[in-house]
Amino acid sequence: MLAGIRRGDMFILTHPEFRSGVAERHATIEAAFPDEPIDRTREAAIPFLLASPVYDPEHRLASPTAPAALR
Repeated sequence: MLAGIRRGDMFILTHPEFRSGVAERHATIEAAFPDEPIDRTREAAIPFLLASPVYDPEHRLASPTAPAALR
């Protein structure tokens, strides 16, 4: 956790065993969106909900690696 804090990670996920469960949950959330056309008026009214520069690829850090003692 300390390494994640020092790196400035947005999310600090401590147990790789949870990865598949998180991916499954995220896929289920994405599948829950309605399959319908985008309402452009509504989209224009809520840009702060649709994107944030903190999620842009250039701000993503590489996955942290475990200390040698844990490998």
